[in-house]
Amino acid sequence: MTQLDNQDSKKKIPKIQVWQYIKPSPVSKKSAVSAAQVDFFVMLVERLERALMRYFQVRKCGQISADAFERIYGLDEYILFVEGSHACGFVCTDMASDFDFAFRNAKHEVVIPTLNFPQIRQYIHTLLRAEKWADGCESPILDALRSGALQAVSSRLKSDRTLYATS
Repeated sequence: MTQLDNQDSKKKIPKIQVWQYIKPSPVSKKSAVSAAQVDFFVMLVERLERALMRYFQVRKCGQISADAFERIYGLDEYILFVEGSHACGFVCTDMASDFDFAFRNAKHEVVIPTLNFPQIRQYIHTLLRAEKWADGCESPILDALRSGALQAVSSRLKSDRTLYATS
């Protein structure tokens, strides 16, 4: 081994810093969600709810038929909600998708106020994964809006400061 070879072997390859690049996949459940991301998510829920009520000419999302799910897929607000939920850090690569929607949606007045932030994040994550898995045969997002559960989550994120870090 020559002296040049020895020097080359001692060179350190710089460690890639993740924050220096655009990540191609969803975030980890260990990644923080910023207040700005939460505010944007809340706005997306509110815009989707208003768009659905306007589109279906109803006063509450609960008045929309569950069979109307196919008609929401082309709405700009629906597309923005789905994409925005990912962008806001609520869909994670390493999070389980195991929320019982039938129970959570039906009992949202009781359940949603008891959830901590990781559980709320998991609810949203599972909702978006379920929407994808439904593959156009139903819409868990519409079901969550019809029941009022998604609005309850949004309201909680908007108003409950115990969900926020103190520093």
